Amino acid sequence: MNREIRHVPVLLKDVLEVLSPQPGQVIVDCTLSLCGHSAALLECVGETRRIVGIDFDPGNIALARAALQKISGRVGNFDLIHNNFAALPMVLE
Repeated sequence: MNREIRHVPVLLKDVLEVLSPQPGQVIVDCTLSLCGHSAALLECVGETRRIVGIDFDPGNIALARAALQKISGRVGNFDLIHNNFAALPMVLE
């Protein structure tokens, strides 16, 4: 059975308001999951946008990659890393 996966990010409006994403920024999502927040952030930060997403579940990485490609139209706008968010310093190097 093929079911569509639906994800509703928690407190999305508040996250967008607090982060106030601007064009050209690099945004790091340390708990990528199904990319609800990253998808919304990617739409906010313009053509020079860049999202770095980290998740320990490789299944989430695959689903997020497909969803973000639909938004960005190209792969180069985001990097998705299979790791624990504790590895953030190494990931950002």
